[in-house]
Amino acid sequence: PSVKNMSSELTSLLKRYNLSESDLKIQCEDELFLTLMSKIPSFEAAVPYFGFTPPEIDELQMDNQKVNSRKISMLWKWRSRNGSGATYLAIVKIFLKMGSQELAEIVLKHTGASNPSLMKKPVQVWSSQCLDERIMKLSKQTEIEVTKKTSLSEQSEMEKLKTEMRLKDEKLKQLEKQVSSLTSEQ
Repeated sequence: PSVKNMSSELTSLLKRYNLSESDLKIQCEDELFLTLMSKIPSFEAAVPYFGFTPPEIDELQMDNQKVNSRKISMLWKWRSRNGSGATYLAIVKIFLKMGSQELAEIVLKHTGASNPSLMKKPVQVWSSQCLDERIMKLSKQTEIEVTKKTSLSEQSEMEKLKTEMRLKDEKLKQLEKQVSSLTSEQ
């Protein structure tokens, strides 16, 4: 969409949700990212709009075998890179540039209509353990739905992937312990 069209689309959406641009100038928090993780239809289509270079995209894909992991890692890295500029307004504009009014509306609903107190409280950045628990809970819910619909061969493939994921998680925990011990020694 052209800049003029995007601007009028943004104005129209803000009016519909009774929000102003200044209402959206707060940093995105993890709760929004967890919602968006399952709503962004394609990592490959979205990632260039968040300003990632081809090598960075390759790194996100290599580090995250699962699609939802790629999406949430992309969002976290975008927020980390942009700091206080990683606002609800910025992400709404990204989704409008992508041509996804649906995703922009999800952000606006999360921001205002469904969460009016968000404007008055500080950004919630959860601990990695808390996020891991939320992701596992969402994954288990999705897994239950998928298991009901899959054949036995697909279930066996899922078991292999789960085992692979557990091994990677264990290795990640070992690396985190090593990093923690190295930083505590300094």
